[in-house]
Amino acid sequence: MNFPKTAILILPILAVYARAEIRTNELFSDNMMLRQNSARIWGTCEPNAKITAQIGGLETDFAANGKGEWSAEIETPKGSFEPLELRQSENGKLSKTIKNVLVGEVWIAGGQSNLDFKLANTDGAQKYIDGATPRNVRYFRQHATNRHIFSAAGLGSRPESGFAKGAEWVLPAPQNAAELNAVPYIFAVERSAEIGMPVGIVYTGVPGTCMASWVSRETYEKSDAFAEDRATRQKRIENYDYNKERKIFDENVKTYPARVAKAKAEGKTPPPAWTVAPFLAPWPDSPDMWWTPSMLFNLRVNPLRSYAASGIVWYQGEGDTGGDTFAENVSGGDAFAAKFECLIGEWRKHFGSPDLPFLFVQLPSFGASTDWTKARAAQERVARKLENTAMVCSIDTGDKYDIHPHDKIPIGKRLAAAADTIGKKIFPQVGGVGFDGSRATAQFETPNKIECRGNCRGFEVLTNGKWSAANAEFGGGEVKIESENGKRIDGVRYLYKNWAKPDACLFDQNGYPVPPFEILR
Repeated sequence: MNFPKTAILILPILAVYARAEIRTNELFSDNMMLRQNSARIWGTCEPNAKITAQIGGLETDFAANGKGEWSAEIETPKGSFEPLELRQSENGKLSKTIKNVLVGEVWIAGGQSNLDFKLANTDGAQKYIDGATPRNVRYFRQHATNRHIFSAAGLGSRPESGFAKGAEWVLPAPQNAAELNAVPYIFAVERSAEIGMPVGIVYTGVPGTCMASWVSRETYEKSDAFAEDRATRQKRIENYDYNKERKIFDENVKTYPARVAKAKAEGKTPPPAWTVAPFLAPWPDSPDMWWTPSMLFNLRVNPLRSYAASGIVWYQGEGDTGGDTFAENVSGGDAFAAKFECLIGEWRKHFGSPDLPFLFVQLPSFGASTDWTKARAAQERVARKLENTAMVCSIDTGDKYDIHPHDKIPIGKRLAAAADTIGKKIFPQVGGVGFDGSRATAQFETPNKIECRGNCRGFEVLTNGKWSAANAEFGGGEVKIESENGKRIDGVRYLYKNWAKPDACLFDQNGYPVPPFEILR
């Protein structure tokens, strides 16, 4: 790749006063990762200074503007496990050295609590903990523990150029790996093994968040995709009674020990302690608290600027199904898809690549009180519509009673498989359904042979306007379905329910499940 010897980009959101030496934000620090071949760096220095960036024997020259602001795309070596130094000289004098830098792939990880889920709580993850090493994975961590202070500090109301306190690059090791986030870390380990170079994760996720939190204020206020959200939020603001909400919260805290004792005595699962944690106390100025639209984009995404990423890993959606009281009251369907498309476009624009690979996880099985089937269907529509996206099906994972399932390893591995096959169909999916009176035949699109594990189950048919369970037989890579009493079949669906894990039976030879589907005549 050829780079110009001089590149200047004016960045008004950086500090406008002169610096005596090169300054950068927390991303550019010891133990960091840079993308192979090319990366973007930025910072401040003396006005109009001439700067040289050196790494792995490669040099890139550029200059600061009159306010001492600079940003440049620099040439980087091919990915390798050899630690390097990133040296930055100002007017011919070495000003800043960043040590122990690895070059390879760098992925931005975004989403909510299932992305945040730790290795320590993941089934079968001990091998990843014991084998953790900084040789193949670097992990930029942003802590969520201080989220409750954001509003009080005025943070999140505007785009930030730096990160909240505690953001840092982590060197994975057996001593600290248990606290790393399971899905992105497993993805990174598996991806590194596949491509033979290090993989970096830049973590942004925050539990319990909805898509409105992860787009810019301009996008949220102007995009038709969030029109329903805006209307719903306005009603919540108008009806918000802080004193009432505070009284309810305080009462929940007061009665918590008795409610735990009662649940245990009845052999039931006690309410989790986090439900009465201080950070959940209502805010006087916002019914959304830290879920306020655009807050987390401002705090955790904007500081990343145009950081050169290899792609996005996304695990979110629960907060937009309507099941959580703090989320926007959206029931899925087209509204969900529109918001998701908008978010993908926003992040691609932010990171300076309209075709940046975007990998995401379809919602797993769960005994939710709200309809997750529409959200899953919306996620699949987005995957089919947008180029350079890949959806990982997780319908064969999950916990009926716990929204945070512990079986995260298959998801991390499937994301890693998807990363190398953007634009290719490696996961099975329904190809179509042929209807013939009281019979129907489901066919599948897949590069690998479809197998049926156990009895063919999980199928329903639409007859006389009602859905009911149907008999199904698998053979020759197809599923033949029949209705009862010879009734005309007007639709077929598979695993189209919240808790579907026990009925997942169709897989390809790699163990990838066929996603849920609903097809009408």
